[in-house]
Amino acid sequence: MTTAVLDANLPIDSNVPMWSQTRWNGCWNAEANVGIFVHAGCYRPDPRLWWVHQIVFLPEGKLVVQNYWTRNSSDAGVKTELLDLEMTATGWRSTYDGVGQLTSTAELIRAARGASAPWSRVSWDVTATDRTPAWQMYSSVDHQQDFATKLHMQQVFNTSGTLMFDGVEYPLEGIGFKDHSAGARTWESWNGHRFLIGTMPDYTIHAVTIVDAEGKTGTPFGSILSLDGGRSEVSVFDAEPLLDLSSDPVEKTIVVTGTQGEPTTLKAEVLHAFPITITNDNENFSGVDWDAPGNPLVMFECMVRLTDKNGNVGFAHFERSARRDSLR
Repeated sequence: MTTAVLDANLPIDSNVPMWSQTRWNGCWNAEANVGIFVHAGCYRPDPRLWWVHQIVFLPEGKLVVQNYWTRNSSDAGVKTELLDLEMTATGWRSTYDGVGQLTSTAELIRAARGASAPWSRVSWDVTATDRTPAWQMYSSVDHQQDFATKLHMQQVFNTSGTLMFDGVEYPLEGIGFKDHSAGARTWESWNGHRFLIGTMPDYTIHAVTIVDAEGKTGTPFGSILSLDGGRSEVSVFDAEPLLDLSSDPVEKTIVVTGTQGEPTTLKAEVLHAFPITITNDNENFSGVDWDAPGNPLVMFECMVRLTDKNGNVGFAHFERSARRDSLR
């Protein structure tokens, strides 16, 4: 299934305070336990300068991370000397050829990483094609969201390609994701959130719940998109909050309900995970800086295997956040 739409970068709007633009693209191969996570966006004081932090999932819980800055020469994605992330009419394609810091989930919980030893050679070439159409957030909510006042879109894909790590090749056949946000981007009103994007055999899921600064959990929103073209709006999204990074349960229960269906209870088994940090100044990096000023948001990014009551299996990216000072 394709939707012939090129997801172009939006022009900078200098009339909008705290204007920003971010992209996240990733993929996952369950058999090899490998994947990529590329997160990039505008530097708030100078939106023509982009930050990038990218993570490679590897077997045995290994991760390769890198944080860097670049001028972005792409009109539809992110393009640097080493990274090319291109939006296409049928999805996206990315190549990378460089190095990153070899680390682990435990090390990223202890400190920010991505600019220290040991270094490892890594490259990839991955192509993603539409699995279901893009979900536009403002087709599901009618009030402005502080993290993306102009645009927020997401999509699930089928992927193919290869990942190279220190001379060993891994397949990237599997599932892929993307989101694209633009507009004013602020975090002061957030105390945390839960987010799920993934696919089961017959449908894909986009579900979000935001916890405001007073600790109140907002009304969930999102869509369930069936592979035959159907759509149901999310009316229930229950998932446990982020409380403890180092002893977060490996198995979780997630309930997602669409307006046209009964509650679906999914067992979520965490396959890989790492934290990232986002400050109120929209400074993004891999790992947790426990000494950074203020009380930034810490997001725990998890690749999960989903299983429903009938034994059907799917895979998803499950993200939760909380303020750093509330975490154990």
